[in-house]
Amino acid sequence: MRDDAAFEALLREALGRSGAPPPFPVDVSRRVMARVSQLGPPPRADVGARQLTRWAIAAAIAGVALVLAASWRGPSLGDVVGHLGQVTAETAGTAAKLTASTGTLLDALARAGIAIAAAVRAIVRPLGPLAPYAHAVLAFVAALMLATSAFLVGRDLRSPIADKEQA
Repeated sequence: MRDDAAFEALLREALGRSGAPPPFPVDVSRRVMARVSQLGPPPRADVGARQLTRWAIAAAIAGVALVLAASWRGPSLGDVVGHLGQVTAETAGTAAKLTASTGTLLDALARAGIAIAAAVRAIVRPLGPLAPYAHAVLAFVAALMLATSAFLVGRDLRSPIADKEQA
């Protein structure tokens, strides 16, 4: 390789063979596969099943606690509807007092709103004893959602994962 002319001739000959098959067999698959088997399976950066299970349990407990707190400490449907009707009627009454030209119309609308709110309260009041059943249905739905999530996560964790890539 110290002779520039010989080196140039070697390069020209090699470039002249571009696209032609190599003069010697090239098979690196054995060496590469031996190296891959030495490395072993790729490290997994996934969340482990135990950690995922702990997170799912913690989320389920927090969700159930929130649902129970909301269902027992929150206002009932009758209270919400009654308060909404009362606020609507008071707003309409205030608007009627502030506008003299449309006062009569708004006063009639306010009276109609009060009447509608009273009618809705009268309809909702008999449904008050059904509140414990509503709480039970809410708890059942939360438990059903938790069971479905646990089933799906368990099914997905049971599926086999290939340890090595296919060559």
